[in-house]
Amino acid sequence: MKKILLRFGAHENVTKSGKDGTDILFKFTMVNTDLVGSPDETIKTTSKRMTVSISRTLRVTWGIDADDLMLILFEIGRREIIERLRQKGQLSGDEFVIVQQENVCPFDPKRIQHPDGFEERV
Repeated sequence: MKKILLRFGAHENVTKSGKDGTDILFKFTMVNTDLVGSPDETIKTTSKRMTVSISRTLRVTWGIDADDLMLILFEIGRREIIERLRQKGQLSGDEFVIVQQENVCPFDPKRIQHPDGFEERV
């Protein structure tokens, strides 16, 4: 399987009014690593979106603020995207990830890199 370069960019809170939870949208692009730096890299790069959702109850249980929540949801979503790529070799369209973790927050947000500008080869 060829390697894919994921480049993450802007994120935004897309939670609809009245929803009992939080939805964060993360935008990213994908391109075959063989094309990085080539003249056709731009045209072969695809734009994707990943929405990660968490219930209010779980967020309150974790006891984290909005900035830390964004980082933790990014890490959960990033890992899920990588797993989907490894299993299927591709992503369909927009990806949705629903957080269903234990009562303890799974990651230390201080150790998570900010998504804007984050790159990873898969």
